[in-house]
Amino acid sequence: MIIDTVKANQSKVMPMLVELYNAQQIQDLAQNNDQGSRSELLDIITELLGMELSPREGELIADVLICLMRQVERDVCVALSEKLADMENAPLRLVMHIANEAIDIARPVLSRSPVFSDMDLIYIIRAQSAEYWRALATRTEMGAEAIVELAKQDDAQTAQYLADNSEITLPHEALSLLTERARVNERLAKQLLVRSELTPDIVRTLYHGVGVALKHYIRQNFESFSDQADHAIDEVVLDFEDVSEPAEQEVSAQPVEMPAATKAICDGVHVARMVKCLEKGQYKEFLVDFVQRTQISAENINYIISQESGQGLAVVCKAMRIERRDFVSLYLLMNRIRMKGGMVDPKNLRRATRYYDQIGRDVAEDILERIRTGQKTFS
Repeated sequence: MIIDTVKANQSKVMPMLVELYNAQQIQDLAQNNDQGSRSELLDIITELLGMELSPREGELIADVLICLMRQVERDVCVALSEKLADMENAPLRLVMHIANEAIDIARPVLSRSPVFSDMDLIYIIRAQSAEYWRALATRTEMGAEAIVELAKQDDAQTAQYLADNSEITLPHEALSLLTERARVNERLAKQLLVRSELTPDIVRTLYHGVGVALKHYIRQNFESFSDQADHAIDEVVLDFEDVSEPAEQEVSAQPVEMPAATKAICDGVHVARMVKCLEKGQYKEFLVDFVQRTQISAENINYIISQESGQGLAVVCKAMRIERRDFVSLYLLMNRIRMKGGMVDPKNLRRATRYYDQIGRDVAEDILERIRTGQKTFS
């Protein structure tokens, strides 16, 4: 049917299209493992696609090649993808078809093809999995909407590929999304710190989520970043001995006996002290501070740490007038205990922050007081 249509149109590509679509030739070339036969097939395809084609001719060739790809070996499909990846006039429908094939076939066009619009890329992102997102994140040509869509995906490697892609400009929304992830991913934070799009607010957010070495890097390389309070807190935290192994997820039900040095400092430091302990893996120090500040039972502390929804932590933070950004930091860092370093589900984070925003301070204070006096538990 395709050949009849081509003949009727007296297309200038008809001789080559007939040659390509000849049933016997396709059968021979498709099933022939000889390298010369495969090269002949690819040469015909390359010459066809290199011609100036009308939209109709492009559609006809796309039909033929999509049909052909179902018959040839995988390595021929990969070679075809490699050739199409650099062609500006490749038929979009054909390239979209290849982009949704197995990842080893799709990767060349995903990472390089210039024919995709942002909407095409967003369609692929939403339809496919992390391997496809990672290939797209290496593209040198990509608009803001597609970059933001990639930044929304819950995949650490995709985030790292985006942060490491110096050929694109990260829009503010994407940079903010990656920065939130970088609060619990120091490698990503390090990649972001060399980006030219950084703003003072982004640098400050990164500062609160990184270890001592990167804090030193930030202070040395960002002249506008100066926060004496943060520096003082860092020095206080460094005075404590690191705990080499994470604390057990269960807190002992026995009353916590606080070291004298810790007790002397507890009354005078900001909640950032607890955040810093979590960042450095000093879980026992954090738990000591948490018990001292909240005055609630070990049972309730265990529940707060294990709770993915973050509602118990939101109640405590709102009642104790802990700011929203510090609540988010505590929630994300507690995930290292709860999930043993696994990534936070963005849906859970959104639910937790929404609950923090919605609960009134008076209500939170009343709940916390009843919990302290044993009238109520979080569980």
